[in-house]
Amino acid sequence: MSTTYKCPNCGASIDKDAAKCPFCGYINEAGAEKQYMEKLDDVRMQLDNVDEEAAAEYGRSYKKIIKIIVIVLIIALILAGLFAFAAHKISDRAASSGNKKGEDMLKEMTWQRENFPKFDELYEAGEYDELLDLMINKVESGHDIYDWKHFNFLDVYQKYKDTKDIIDGADQYGWNASGAKVATYDCFYYYFKQYKDSYYKITEEEEANLSEAIEYMDKALHENLGYTDAELEELRDTVVNEYDNLIYDECAKVAKQNMDRYK
Repeated sequence: MSTTYKCPNCGASIDKDAAKCPFCGYINEAGAEKQYMEKLDDVRMQLDNVDEEAAAEYGRSYKKIIKIIVIVLIIALILAGLFAFAAHKISDRAASSGNKKGEDMLKEMTWQRENFPKFDELYEAGEYDELLDLMINKVESGHDIYDWKHFNFLDVYQKYKDTKDIIDGADQYGWNASGAKVATYDCFYYYFKQYKDSYYKITEEEEANLSEAIEYMDKALHENLGYTDAELEELRDTVVNEYDNLIYDECAKVAKQNMDRYK
């Protein structure tokens, strides 16, 4: 079968599958259609290949995404388990601590109900030295006596007894740095915390029962340690902190600076 034919326009012999005459440019419809269909088939085959590759790539990406999701879920489950375990342990500890604290408070309240009446009896009987010894022993045993209604009274009485012992020793052997620091702290504590200060101030009844101690502490402050009321008030901001607590180190500094006046 002949593969050529004569161009209807110029009469030249051309390939019947050519899209147009190479000599005059006349369009060969049969050849042009054939070439178009062949190119269309090529495009379709290329598209099919692209779809297959895209599907394969999508499958690979999908598998990666699924793998990542699974890993994230596993990590989330592990973290959730660890969090639940930690929360359970913390809850157990809190409950245990709370129960322990509650038990300790109940024991202390029971102890106070049993012992505070004994403190009251000694106070009413004027047995302050015995009361002081009892208080010291109970504090050393870990009991809380700060809720006792006459605690401020007893604290002033203790400062009086300690100061008297130090000054008696100083009268006999002279002042030393250690004794001066303690006496200064005790006298300042009495002045700033228990007697002059409104929050810790003792009651009128307690003041009457402490008349001898108050007289002695006033004498110790002004005569033995040599401070005037004006000097004491000037020292307030130095030796008392913002929480209204006396600062021992500051009292010790004052004692060191003024020890030459102590007598």
